Amino acid sequence: DMYEAGKLYKVKKSDIAWTDKAVTPSGPTITKITSASAFTAGTYIIMTYDESYYVPNAAATNAGPELGNVVKTDGVITITPEMIWNATVSGEGLEFTSYAEPDKKLWGTPTNDGVRVNDNSTANNSSSVWKLESITNYGLCGYAGISGTDKYYLSTYSTRDWRNYKSSNIKDTNKAANFFKVEGWVDSNHSISIATVDGGTLSASPRSAAEGTEVTLTATPAAGYAFNNDWKVK
Repeated sequence: DMYEAGKLYKVKKSDIAWTDKAVTPSGPTITKITSASAFTAGTYIIMTYDESYYVPNAAATNAGPELGNVVKTDGVITITPEMIWNATVSGEGLEFTSYAEPDKKLWGTPTNDGVRVNDNSTANNSSSVWKLESITNYGLCGYAGISGTDKYYLSTYSTRDWRNYKSSNIKDTNKAANFFKVEGWVDSNHSISIATVDGGTLSASPRSAAEGTEVTLTATPAAGYAFNNDWKVK
């Protein structure tokens, strides 16, 4: 009340009330999961323990997902829609659904090449439920919740693709995956909505895209139906 707006005053440092609250830049935050209690539902990026590769969320029916290269600028990770997974609680673990294709999940099977991004998995003993366990030198790593005593961890195969390995096969060349929770991320791309129709299914890939990006639309007729090529795109 002692100062008038629009006038300049000379003040001493002691006249100002200071706070020790840090001012941080706005934007999304990425936090590595380092305790089981923090492994909760939310938005995630799945990366190698050294943050060099990520698991892309594009469908991979007959092969494991290829390695996505993590891009950093001045130590800050560039987040893209292809990196994002939405996790929900399932039993004692989490299920990870593709952000780009919400009908696809991340699956693990008890074979070295058994990682898939698909709407289902027909391999024996496959599971879409992922749990955490600590591996020496690599932190809390994700393994598929497959029945039995063996645990198959999500890891890279050299620089080729993502696979499942027993912990004894994980090393610096086969990098184990950690889970990173994302807060405050907003997709700047255009989202693509698909209508529910009788007589078949419609799909789009990708489900989120920047202006000018090519999007593939697929119509799959149900048994006894045929597609009449009557597309309606808004």
